[in-house]
Order: sequence, then C-alpha cells, then structure tokens
Amino acid sequence: MKIDREREKTIKKQDVAAKEAVLELEKQQAEAEAKQKREISIIKSREEAEAEKVAQEERFKSELARVKTEEEIGIAEENKERQIIIAAKAKESTEAVETERVERKRLLEMTEKDKLVDLATIEKEKQVEVEKKNVQTVIRERVAVEKDTVVEERKNQRYTCIC
Repeated sequence: MKIDREREKTIKKQDVAAKEAVLELEKQQAEAEAKQKREISIIKSREEAEAEKVAQEERFKSELARVKTEEEIGIAEENKERQIIIAAKAKESTEAVETERVERKRLLEMTEKDKLVDLATIEKEKQVEVEKKNVQTVIRERVAVEKDTVVEERKNQRYTCIC
C-alpha cells in the first residue's frame, strides 16, 4: 500500500504540478490576451486619433477655403460695385461734355443769329440814314429852289415896282 500511496502521492504531485502549469499557462494566456487587447486598443486609439487629426485638418482646410472664397467673392463684389461707380461717373462725365458741347453750339448759333440780326439792323439803319440823307438833300434842294423862287419873285417885284 505504501507503493500505492507513493504512487498516488506522485500522481497527486504531478496533478498539482500539471494543474499549476495549466493555471500558469492560462494566466500567461490571459495576460497575453489582455496585452494583445491593450495593444489593439492602443493601435485603434492611435488610428482614431490620427483619423480625427486628419478630419480636423480637412475641416480646417475646408473652412480656410470657404473663408478665402468668401473674401474673394467680397473683393469681386467690391470691384464690381467700383466698376459700376466708375462707369456711372464716366457716363456722367460724357453726358456733361456732350451737354457742354450742345450748349456751346447753341450759344454759337445764338451769337451767329444775333450777329446776323445786328448786321441786318446796321444795314437797315444805314439804309434809313441814306434815305434820311436823300430826304435832307431833297429838302435842301426844295429849300434852295424855294429860296431861289423867293429871290426871283423879289427881283420881279422890285422890277415891277420900279417900272
């Protein structure tokens, strides 16, 4: 029985050692699995962080592009408004030049008309003066004839009286 006992003891020791070895292996396996899960978790976290970083960078680039586009649109609108103002001022200037040209032409025509009227008036006054001179000449001639007539009549009267 002693041998059986020894054998049982040895078997029990082997069972215990085997059980310890199995438990140790299970512990190592659990630790390995936990380590692997941690590493996978770390890798996932890194990947997620990297993905988030890339997403943030893309959002930043997108926002930057949007802001730049808005600025360019604003500048383009300001330039458009400036061009409209410049065109309006150019139109006003052109209209002012045209108005001035028309006014100058009208004044020139009025001056020319006034000149013609003045020349016609002067010509009419000259004709009136010539007519007045002619009338005065006729009056002088009549007065001279009347005077001569009166002188003749007086002479005749003197001769008639003397005779």
